[in-house]
Amino acid sequence: MLTLSGQVHINPNLVSRVLPRFAGVVKSIHTELGDTVKKGQLLATVQSNESLQNYKIRAPIGGLIVRRDVQVGEATSDKPLFIITDLSNVWVELDAFSTDLDKLKIGQSVVVESLHGRLQHTGVINWISPLTAHASQSVRVRVEIVNENNILRPGQYMRGHVIIAEHTVKLAVRQSAIQSFRDFQVVYARYGDVYEVRML
Repeated sequence: MLTLSGQVHINPNLVSRVLPRFAGVVKSIHTELGDTVKKGQLLATVQSNESLQNYKIRAPIGGLIVRRDVQVGEATSDKPLFIITDLSNVWVELDAFSTDLDKLKIGQSVVVESLHGRLQHTGVINWISPLTAHASQSVRVRVEIVNENNILRPGQYMRGHVIIAEHTVKLAVRQSAIQSFRDFQVVYARYGDVYEVRML
């Protein structure tokens, strides 16, 4: 197993920049920065400069409003009025050093956990950067994670435990369970109220 560190990032494939269909003046706003919206939910109403008719701007995707650059009475421009991101799927980008690259490949399983170890998610490596960061000389390794209940937050530091190899064995014991007995390595097996020595 290889342990790497990194951060949670927004999945750029799940970001929507909401632009007005026609130039006009914002008549009303129905959502705020930080609101969670559903696909099709009303965001704002704009009066078109050409027809003077009001038209509604609705959320093209469900997600979190991470930016709102609009106020009532303002004229729209070519800039997005809202930016919405769906956090149900995020990227965890881990930093790998050149000495570890020969151990990594696309498709490997990764257990991602928060630094305090209380949050754990499982994903696979789906991209290894062809570029090296100049300052750290590390390479980005991306793991796509299904973010149930939006628990993982962009910017959060994480650890990733990459499964390098797996072996099927008939019996396995924890390293901490191994004890020294005379000149042997043993474990203790419990049978009812009695513990018996088992040599390894």
